[in-house]
Amino acid sequence: MQSQNLASRAARWSAGHRKTAIFGWLAFVVIAVFLAGAVGQKTIADEDYGNGSSKTADKAIAAANFRDAAEEQVLVQGKLRQGR
Repeated sequence: MQSQNLASRAARWSAGHRKTAIFGWLAFVVIAVFLAGAVGQKTIADEDYGNGSSKTADKAIAAANFRDAAEEQVLVQGKLRQGR
């Protein structure tokens, strides 16, 4: 007597059609990977990582639109001594 549940029928079919089942699963994995890559990700902004007061401060700093990098240049010169 054969069982009628889905898992046992799928197991019986895949045992009888081994190559079709293996290549079918491989095709499913490849398609799933490509679809996941096409959908993409949503990245979280740096100020959204914290919690509590630090998150509030990070959001205030982000809203202030400060420049990311300093653009200061410093030239250090020494006096030349002549005729020691």
